Amino acid sequence: MAFSAAQQQTGGLSGSRSLDLYEGGSGTLDTFGLLTLGTGSDRAIGHMTENGQHLAFTTRDTSNNSASRSLIIATKARNDDITLSSTPLDFTLSGNYFYMDADKHRLANVNESRLSLEEDGSGCRATLGLQSVSVEHDLSSNGTLSMPVISSTTNYNSASCSLDKGQVEIVFNIGGDALTLRGFAAREDGATGKTVKLINLLWLQDNALGLVFAQLDQDLSPTFDN
Repeated sequence: MAFSAAQQQTGGLSGSRSLDLYEGGSGTLDTFGLLTLGTGSDRAIGHMTENGQHLAFTTRDTSNNSASRSLIIATKARNDDITLSSTPLDFTLSGNYFYMDADKHRLANVNESRLSLEEDGSGCRATLGLQSVSVEHDLSSNGTLSMPVISSTTNYNSASCSLDKGQVEIVFNIGGDALTLRGFAAREDGATGKTVKLINLLWLQDNALGLVFAQLDQDLSPTFDN
């Protein structure tokens, strides 16, 4: 089974790793669905969804003096394209990014930001409605921590947008700095008539890194089916 993965971490992981059921200290296999990725005391531990489409692992690396932590999200690779039309697909974003330079650190939450995708000739076009709540750690003034700053919504049109099967890459110009959203769209069973409901994206910007999720807006019924 092939998987695509997005990974946000402070240390590097490389090479092929085995996927096994978690074995507890008594040598018995876990019966609650825990899985391990790799071997040794630093092996990643996580879960797989019941249908086998998605995996999530937490990892740690204690091989050096500054231990690192990471999150791995994997979804089964798809070989079909996302279907777009002139009517935009509208998504709500959730997630965070971290900015760091020599003078300050900033943690920003982009929940309730908006992303829309529509066809554009043989490619795609995207619009980002960005809003955020952030706190800043000022290193130049005795480590002052700011109060939360709420930024109102600002709209940006994509500078480029590409889709290749489940792979997604969108570039925006944010105040003169390039923001790249790069990731993959989860597979769908087509029951909703849509070919995508969730896109996992890395937030890649100069001095900034984050992980965000784009969830398709849907009309939910207040009644149950008979």
